[in-house]
Amino acid sequence: TYGLVAPLYDMAGVLAKTLVDAPAAYNGSVTATKLKVTGINLFSAGDFAEAKDREEIVLRDAARGVYKRLVLKEGKIIGTVLYGDVEDGAWFFQLLREGADIAEMRDNLIFGQAPAWSRS
Repeated sequence: TYGLVAPLYDMAGVLAKTLVDAPAAYNGSVTATKLKVTGINLFSAGDFAEAKDREEIVLRDAARGVYKRLVLKEGKIIGTVLYGDVEDGAWFFQLLREGADIAEMRDNLIFGQAPAWSRS
């Protein structure tokens, strides 16, 4: 079980299609969570476990209280954890859900949406 509402909507969509005899299958959901606690900004999405076939991009700025970690596999984001600065969480989640190829923006990706598209 996920403990989140978005997967329930995904499952309900499959159920609705099945009830009207449309081919449908539920293959799991990609989820994102933004913690809502006063003074704590935390966002996580996807699979951020370590494995040999994955690489990570990590930014730590202790002075600003910022930690960003992107987990990549085959040139795509498969997981992210953001602490302190979660402004780009929705954008990273969109790239994750779409399975977007991030090769062209990889060098600046950890800095967020605007810098990711700029050339160094």
